[in-house]
Amino acid sequence: KNNNIKNSFSKMSQNELYNILSSFLKEIEPSQKWYHLFEDIQNNNKIKICYTNNPEEYNTSEYRDGILYLELNGNTHDIKVLCHEVIHYIVKENYDYKEYHSSLEELPSIYYEKKAIDYLKKFSIKKDEIDALLSIREKTLKNNYSVMTELLIFLENQNRKDLTENEIRGIIKKLYPKYDKREENKVIEEDTLLLMKYREDVEFYFEYLISDYLSDKIMDLMDDDEIMVDITNNLKNIKLEQVLERMNDSKKKVKR
Repeated sequence: KNNNIKNSFSKMSQNELYNILSSFLKEIEPSQKWYHLFEDIQNNNKIKICYTNNPEEYNTSEYRDGILYLELNGNTHDIKVLCHEVIHYIVKENYDYKEYHSSLEELPSIYYEKKAIDYLKKFSIKKDEIDALLSIREKTLKNNYSVMTELLIFLENQNRKDLTENEIRGIIKKLYPKYDKREENKVIEEDTLLLMKYREDVEFYFEYLISDYLSDKIMDLMDDDEIMVDITNNLKNIKLEQVLERMNDSKKKVKR
């Protein structure tokens, strides 16, 4: 029913898009290193763009072999895609994904993607349009919000080896509230078996969902770009537990 969501967004040229992201990167990262990296990407033809009329809410874009391959639409939705992938590029400047994989790899990209969408206010983009852009991720997260506290408590405090099959199945069931029954049971059983096998790596399995949730919480509790700049620049040294710890410290400060 939402197939034409991107058709309602304002047109935006590649030049406008690059100027907005350049301005955004200058503002959020004081050393200007990220801005200069983005300039380097442009000057050395490290961005390959394919324009599409694909009405789906998610574009197929990726970072591969030092090149950003972007599927864009020529409208304001493109800031979401460009910022997300450029932040991945920035993170990858600091460590090799082939050698190290962090469960927080999506956190900087999702966080700054949302900040960049909000930044469009400075360019006279209407609030309704900004809300529509933000809602693309929010819909998925809203459906899964109820399980996040339980999932994070588990990640923070419990020995995952002790989690029973039924407990894992209970977490999975909460993540899929809207499947039809036959499909739901199939997905739940497949995912339960998968998590039973990889329970030590459950945060990797849920990395998009966890990063989406954390990005909102960091904005709500801290709204501190300095913390996110640190996480982005030092991702290989940052553990999920450290981010949760910072969030808990912020909660205590708010209560005081």
